Amino acid sequence: MPKLSALTELTELKLRVPVNDASMTAIASIKTLTVVDLRTRGVTAAGIKSLAGLPKLASFGLSGDELPEPAVVEMKGLSTLKALRLSVGPLTEEGTKAIGTLSDLEEFHLMLRKGADKAAPDIAKLTKLRELDLSLSDLSDTGLKALVPLKELTELRIGFTKTTPAGQAAFQKALPKVKIITSASTGSDN
Repeated sequence: MPKLSALTELTELKLRVPVNDASMTAIASIKTLTVVDLRTRGVTAAGIKSLAGLPKLASFGLSGDELPEPAVVEMKGLSTLKALRLSVGPLTEEGTKAIGTLSDLEEFHLMLRKGADKAAPDIAKLTKLRELDLSLSDLSDTGLKALVPLKELTELRIGFTKTTPAGQAAFQKALPKVKIITSASTGSDN
């Protein structure tokens, strides 16, 4: 990946080959990047931290390996992000607080199999969010209720979660303009 640094005017990078920390360092040398979408293998906190120097990075997505919590904590250095798509392992309070610092996020897709309710209060601090996807997580009605402060939200995807029709109805009553999508395939539930 060292040859990536020669692409000095590149604005979007979408790679479907697995990248690691060394690749992330090479990617971080392309200061013009606004969109980075990667498939990871073994990315650590050091790899994520290297991206903090990208001054125009607005959209960041990682798929592949679940990102370990120390790497999630380094996300707080990506303060220019408007859109974030992540698959992460279990998070503690430190990891969820780091997510809550990304105050300019407007779109957030988080695959978090365990701990969605615990993360919900910190996600609710992202008051500019318009789209939130917590599908395939263990989000329950408790976590859903914690998301009510998201007044700018227009779309909430909660397919295959532990939320109930009653919890969804209560959320809908609190935020009537939000389109709640409970099916991962059609997007036409509400």
